[in-house]
Amino acid sequence: MGIQSTINCPDCGSAIYLDSILLLSGKSFQCSNEACGVAISLSAADVEMVSKAFKEYENLKQKSVENAGSFQKQ
Repeated sequence: MGIQSTINCPDCGSAIYLDSILLLSGKSFQCSNEACGVAISLSAADVEMVSKAFKEYENLKQKSVENAGSFQKQ
């Protein structure tokens, strides 16, 4: 499962709902304001950089969970 996130539309400020896996696969995401019509996606050049950032986030999250578990055992 990807990371679920929300960002503000750069045009109208309404919510744009994202999923990291779909974003990295090239999907575009529409503004929740139907009258706005703005869509965002990653450029091909940014996919590698964002993919690396998501992997680093997941690694940090896993280490945090492991550290919390070992802290509770003490």
